[in-house]
Amino acid sequence: MIAETVFVGTELLLGQIVNTNAAYLGKQLSILGIDSYYQSVVGDNPRRLAACLKQAIERSDVVIASGGLGPTMDDVTRETAAEITQRPLRFDSDVWERIKGRRRGTIPENMKRQAMVPEGAMVLPNDVGSAPGLAIPVCGDKKLIILLPGPPHELQPMFERYVIPLLLERLGERTTLVSRTLRFCDIGESPLEERLKDLIANQKDPTLATYAKPGDVQLRISTKASSYEEGMRRILAVENEIRHRVGEYIYGLDDTTLEKAVGELLKRCGWRLAIVDTQSGGALITRITDPTGSEAWFAGGFVASSPAQALTHLRQMGAAPARSDKKEQLSPMEWSDALLVATDVFDADVMVTLLPDEEGGTFIVAMTTAGRQCSTSVGAGRGDRETWRWRLSQSALVLLRRLMAEHIRDVAG
Repeated sequence: MIAETVFVGTELLLGQIVNTNAAYLGKQLSILGIDSYYQSVVGDNPRRLAACLKQAIERSDVVIASGGLGPTMDDVTRETAAEITQRPLRFDSDVWERIKGRRRGTIPENMKRQAMVPEGAMVLPNDVGSAPGLAIPVCGDKKLIILLPGPPHELQPMFERYVIPLLLERLGERTTLVSRTLRFCDIGESPLEERLKDLIANQKDPTLATYAKPGDVQLRISTKASSYEEGMRRILAVENEIRHRVGEYIYGLDDTTLEKAVGELLKRCGWRLAIVDTQSGGALITRITDPTGSEAWFAGGFVASSPAQALTHLRQMGAAPARSDKKEQLSPMEWSDALLVATDVFDADVMVTLLPDEEGGTFIVAMTTAGRQCSTSVGAGRGDRETWRWRLSQSALVLLRRLMAEHIRDVAG
């Protein structure tokens, strides 16, 4: 079975709202083992919507359209779908009674539009809103157009309660798409592919696909199988070979974030972390404290607008020496000494510090009270302030993970 999704709404084209329905439906179809080759977004225009739906139903078995089922004049999906399938709209009194039962007070006359049902269509109840969904047979009953409301809080329960059983019934004996994503850091996409090039070049089943963003690479392993268990058996056989080659760069699976993985490593090492940040505007502290349970690994820290301000804080803590010459800078050795003292003040085991370097970038150092140290420099690069802050926090987390990996290897002997 091939499914296609169509998302209706001029606000989507204008970028006024994020199309979260696309991600949700794409994921749900993949879980069901249903192929999906196309997604379309079209505005609230009957002519263009009709052309889009006609093209979709020609090349797919099931078309799922969301949006445009409301009571106003620019909600045109119901009427357009009825027109292209040549099914006249009929007023459904049962649907109207359900709509009235969900509202109090006077009901606007235009709400009756939501009770208009194409002849021969199946009504999909809306348990949290007013506009029902519709399943319209096409080409006899060989194909299907499914209309769902646009609001995600209405679409998702309708899909899970009513559309999934409908699709499973049409699938009969089905396969399931099973996938697992390995998440990497401290290695780029090209070096990773080079280490795995024979696996990627010769892939058949399971398939491999890499995705990259700054500081993070993902590799998805996918297969179609008769059951989830059979799919995972195939995936793990490939995953074990990947781990044998590049396992040191894998920090997590599927939706695991780097900050969560680093937090779990801190717990494993029995370490608590302190942070002095003069560069990322608090992005690093925000990320490391975001996972649930972060109080187990985060000891404290502070954000300063400059090294001079950080120095003032450190002196107030008694962690940095007062300078009789009034010089407001520390040498690298003095910074190291001050930060180690600050680590003790915070009752932490490891300190991460972000400071400007001489090239206009950022110098990041991670050090433990036991004397182990890792450092890196991040160039100024391009992009807006938010991107820059994320990049700095990502680099700091990667560095911290590297420091702990070395510690774990040493302990293991």
